[in-house]
Amino acid sequence: YESSECLVGSEMCIRDSIDPRLTRKQGNWLAEALLGCYDRFQGEMVFGEVLDLDTAWLALARGYLGYTQQTLELPELLRWSLQGEVEQRIEALPDSVRKHLGDWLSPALPVVGPLVEMLIQNGHGKDLFAVGLSCTVMFAPGLEASRAVEPSVIHSGRGRFTERFLGGNKVASHALTGLGQAAMETAQMMLKREGLRTLAASLDKAEQTLASLDFTRALIISPLLPGGLQQRFAAFAEALEAGLNNRNTAEAEQAWQMLQSHWLAALPNRHDQMRRAEMALRLLRWWVADNASPSGTAPQMLRHYVVDGGFVDWARSQMWAGEDHEALNRVYLKLSEAVTSRREQQNCDFARHLPAIARGDQLPGSLIPVESAIEQLVYPISDQKPTLLLVLDGMSSAVYRELQEDLVAHGWIEVSATPDNPECCLVAALPSITQVSRCSLLSGTLASGDASQEKKAFAGHPLLKQRNSTRFPPVLLHKQELQQPGSGALASDARAVIAGNEHKVVGVVINAIDDCL
Repeated sequence: YESSECLVGSEMCIRDSIDPRLTRKQGNWLAEALLGCYDRFQGEMVFGEVLDLDTAWLALARGYLGYTQQTLELPELLRWSLQGEVEQRIEALPDSVRKHLGDWLSPALPVVGPLVEMLIQNGHGKDLFAVGLSCTVMFAPGLEASRAVEPSVIHSGRGRFTERFLGGNKVASHALTGLGQAAMETAQMMLKREGLRTLAASLDKAEQTLASLDFTRALIISPLLPGGLQQRFAAFAEALEAGLNNRNTAEAEQAWQMLQSHWLAALPNRHDQMRRAEMALRLLRWWVADNASPSGTAPQMLRHYVVDGGFVDWARSQMWAGEDHEALNRVYLKLSEAVTSRREQQNCDFARHLPAIARGDQLPGSLIPVESAIEQLVYPISDQKPTLLLVLDGMSSAVYRELQEDLVAHGWIEVSATPDNPECCLVAALPSITQVSRCSLLSGTLASGDASQEKKAFAGHPLLKQRNSTRFPPVLLHKQELQQPGSGALASDARAVIAGNEHKVVGVVINAIDDCL
């Protein structure tokens, strides 16, 4: 101890005392072990006035195991087990250190310390994290009640786990669940800070371990393991199909809540898949509710489509992308066919009102003929402020509902003339093609023409001309004037027109939607 004291002490090798536990209980092995790994913790450890047992063990852990934390804590020990050289470090442990690992682990980790020691001693130190994740399934409190696995399989699997990983030693269940809880808490923190990449190997190892013990069917219990997410998708698909058959959403709602609660479902790479699942549930709700559109007047049916049908068609469009998950893809197709059949019947019911719309019969104020949009919407606004009119070619109510969500998320605000006004909707000109409907919108009257005719009609609109000087009339920009050649960015000339105050009304035609059709 005098030699080790000089090595770890100050340059003067002065020490007031040595922790009596070192000399009374540890014999000479610990001093020899410290000397043996001195070069690996030299300059890294801070020793106080007393060479105490806890600090000595931390020096040993740093020197032999590469554990660099200042205290022994289970989350840090789990993270340590993910290091690439852990297995080699454990194999190279001096026998004296290996024999006394429990003296380091048990005092700081009284519940799980003995379990961690068993795993290390039995060659599973590098798999501490994976074993902990496996325990969250094998020893889950509700495993038996879930009926995911037969009781006999649970009993057999746990027995084989004890033999294979713990050398046949019995361990209290609260130690196993404690290790599992710590693994889950650490995984959740790592997932938030570092993403899935650092956890992927441990998740795979945990699933392999569970599969070897016949617990694969119980993965659905885990809110973290990838296999559990796939099983929850399968359960959601089964619940959707049951809802279609039974005209009931209760089972699907429950399966959706379970699917949402899986941690991996919130990752960016699952966004589209989860959005499709959410839309499928919305469609099932709509289909079960059997909200047939009213068979009344054209305004009634148009209003119903604005508040209901557009959302349905948005959800339907999400189903068209298909699904990699086979069971989900199958039920999505079945659901889409059922919803489409009803929507087509609604379309046929509405078709009988087209003559009245073509005649220009009177519509409520919230349903604005497309050729009246400049007069009723753009002109009043331009009286107050310089106005930018964005025309999204190919826009439908369904596409608008999808965009509306993103617009709100990016800080856009929808306004109306009065607080109690229903949502406004433009009624397309017939036939509802670009050459007619868009030209009518930008001309302020029923018209048919191409981009050059639109530009001329927009600049000469009598109401808009009142808001603009002769030198700076209303200006309309089309696709070829918006894009900077070679880059796709907003052209500098277009940017200057939009940002400037000379033109009081600027129209911009965006073809992004139409280009995707």
